[in-house]
Amino acid sequence: ILGALNNCISTIQSKLPEATIVVMTPMHRSGMRTAKRTAGTLSEVAIAYEKVCERWGVDCINTLKTFGINAYNPSVASMYYIEKEGQLHPSPLGHKRIAVRMGGICSTL
Repeated sequence: ILGALNNCISTIQSKLPEATIVVMTPMHRSGMRTAKRTAGTLSEVAIAYEKVCERWGVDCINTLKTFGINAYNPSVASMYYIEKEGQLHPSPLGHKRIAVRMGGICSTL
């Protein structure tokens, strides 16, 4: 994942040096307190994303901290995810919350 992220940022900066790049970390999801394919928790993955972005001088939005959405609180999950179990996909209300938060953050960049 991190190699691909490095490659994406490098390619975009090379081809569009004037572009503003904003990277989002993976969001909360049910069953993903640990991300086995990346050998760490989602929090560790988010920290790694932040380090990659810092290396390239691009903005990184840590969705685990800023969106106020998580799959582990049943009340929150039922509002912001489509699935009743195995939360992964945001509901329409979840998409709205993400859009509002992203809009607020991006307006400050």
